[in-house]
Amino acid sequence: MPVSVGIPRPDRERMAGALQTLINHLSYVIQTLQTSLEVRVPAPAELSKLHENASHLRDHLIASPMEFPVLFSDDQLRILRLAVGFERRAVAERVERTQQSLSTPDLIGSVTTDVELLNGFLNSLLKDVEPHPLPRLASYLTVQGLELVRGKSGLSDVERDPKHHILLSASLLPHDLEFYRTQCENRRLPLAVVYAEYRRV
Repeated sequence: MPVSVGIPRPDRERMAGALQTLINHLSYVIQTLQTSLEVRVPAPAELSKLHENASHLRDHLIASPMEFPVLFSDDQLRILRLAVGFERRAVAERVERTQQSLSTPDLIGSVTTDVELLNGFLNSLLKDVEPHPLPRLASYLTVQGLELVRGKSGLSDVERDPKHHILLSASLLPHDLEFYRTQCENRRLPLAVVYAEYRRV
């Protein structure tokens, strides 16, 4: 059932930016399938359709008169929910890397504005919307195919902590966590990280 929503210009521009990020990702998947294997692989119909629909939705957001609400179909809302969630993750990762370079609490807190704005969309207009599934290269390639395209990746070489030389070094965690995260995403599986502290009584 179509929904009519009043959206201010700045929010429309942010949503259009999120849709562009999604479109860029879909274009990358399509281009990789078509150019990175030994034989050109046609883009799957559902991938091309999502790319087309996301492009139309971006144009619809930008072209709609500012004085009138924007009309969304159910499918458009699902695509918008996917785009905003996808953009939110990319922004959050950039914010986290920036925060690691800052030294004061005020500065660390000052760079979260963009994430908070995207959270606002996800917790209001898009709160009860089921996102459209996100196509990835792993949706169409085997593990061997992914390694052929991206190169083989793996865990860090073993490095012991400098103090006792028993436990693995904490410096390995970011790289190895990213490896496991990618592997789980490719298989659409959840990932949990548990921190445990051993204390001798």
